[in-house]
Amino acid sequence: MDPKNLAFALGYTKCLLKLSKFTQIIELSNVIPFLASSSECWRFLSIAYYKRADYKMANGCCIEALRLDSENKLADKQRKYLKKLGKGNLNDRLTIRYEKKVIDYEPDYFKNSKSNENLVYNILSIDGGGIRDILPALWLSEIEYRTHRPISHLFNMIAGTSTGGIIAAGLSAPVLHDKSYSNIQPVFSASELLDFYRNHAMKLFTVDENQNYFTSFLSSTKYKYTNSGRSALFKERFNKTKLHQSLTELVIPATNEVTPYLFTRYDACNDELKNDSFVDTLMATTATPTFFPPYEIKNKGVFLDGGVHINNPAMTAYHEAIRYNVDIKKVFMLSLGTGSYIPNPSKPDLYREKLFWSQNSYKISEDENEIDRQMYHLLGNCYQRWQVWLEEPIGLDYCKMIPHLLEIGNQYLEELDYSDENPINKLVESFENKNFLLY
Repeated sequence: MDPKNLAFALGYTKCLLKLSKFTQIIELSNVIPFLASSSECWRFLSIAYYKRADYKMANGCCIEALRLDSENKLADKQRKYLKKLGKGNLNDRLTIRYEKKVIDYEPDYFKNSKSNENLVYNILSIDGGGIRDILPALWLSEIEYRTHRPISHLFNMIAGTSTGGIIAAGLSAPVLHDKSYSNIQPVFSASELLDFYRNHAMKLFTVDENQNYFTSFLSSTKYKYTNSGRSALFKERFNKTKLHQSLTELVIPATNEVTPYLFTRYDACNDELKNDSFVDTLMATTATPTFFPPYEIKNKGVFLDGGVHINNPAMTAYHEAIRYNVDIKKVFMLSLGTGSYIPNPSKPDLYREKLFWSQNSYKISEDENEIDRQMYHLLGNCYQRWQVWLEEPIGLDYCKMIPHLLEIGNQYLEELDYSDENPINKLVESFENKNFLLY
C-alpha cells in the first residue's frame, strides 16, 4: 500500500469494513499515521469500535471526525445513534424489557390468523447455528414484545434447522395444562427461549463423565458430547407431544443417512407413520456430526443434523408452502440468520479449524447466500433476511460468546430501528393488519 495515497487507504479501509475486519481497521490506523488527518477515517474507526462494542471509543472517534469536518453528516448521524447504545448492562436491560412483557393469547386472533381468507401467508425461517441461535431468539423476543402476541399467532408456518428447529418447535408445540393441551399457547415464548440460551445453553452439551483420555483414544467413533442433556431437556419440555399437535405449520429438516428428510406437521396430519414425537424430531435435527452421536428412530433409520444439507431452510419452507397449495402471491417470509463469517481473502485458511463444516467430511450442499439471493428474486419486498456478520467464526458450542452475540444482536435491532426503511416497524404493522402486505 502506498503510504501517501489517502484515497487508496480509505478505499482499503472501506473494504475491510465490508469484510467485518474491525480489528484490522484499528491496527491500520496505527500503521498509517496520515490517516489521522482524515475525517472519514475517524468515522470508519468509529464504526469499527462500535462493532466491537467499545462505545466510548466509538463516540470519541465521531467527535474527532466532526472536529476535522463539521459537515460530515454521516459522522454526525453515527454520533447521535451511539447515544442510544451502551447505557447500562445489556443483560439487565433485556431482563427488564422482555420478562415483564404481556402476551395476549386471543383465540379469535389465532383463529383468524390461520384463515385461508387472509391475503398474507407468513413464513418464519430460522437457520441452524448452535448457540448462535440466541440471535433469532433475541429478535423474536423483540417481535413478541412489540406485538404483544406469541410468534405462533403471527406466522402460518415456522421452519427451523438444528438448534433453529428447537426454537421452531418451542414456539409451535402446545403447552400441556392439567393433562390437556392448550390450543393457543406454546411451550415457550420467544423470551423464555432467549432466557434458556442466556442461562442454560450448556445443558445441551453434556460430556460423558466416564470417558477419559485413554477410552476416548481407543474409541473408533468419538463424539464431543452425549445425547443425555438434549434428550432430558426435550423430554421435560415436550413430553409425548406429536407433530400433528403443532399450533402452526412446522418444517424441521434432518438428514436420514445421507439424504435430506423433512419432519412436518402437514405430513403428520396426513400420515400417522410420519406423526413423530417432538422429542424424536429434535434429537434428529440436532445430531450434529462429531459433536453428538447419530440418532436412531425406530423403523425410520439413523438421522444426522439437518444442517448437513439444509442449514438455511428458507427455500425448503417456500417449496413446502407450494406443496400445501398456498397461493404464492400471499407469501411473506422472514428469514433469520445466526451470524455469518467472511474469510480474509489474503488469509483464507485463518480460523479454518473453527469452522465446523470445513473440518469434517460433511458439507452444506447449498450456499446460504445463494438461497438468500434466490428468495429475494422470488418474493421481492415480501422477503426479509435478518443477518449479522462476524469478525471471527463462533463455534456451535462456544457458550462463552453468548454475551458478545447478545451485544451484536441488539446492535442489529437498533440498526433496523434507525434505518430510513425501518423494516421491523413495517413488520409489526403487517401483523396488526393481517391483510396488509409489505410491498
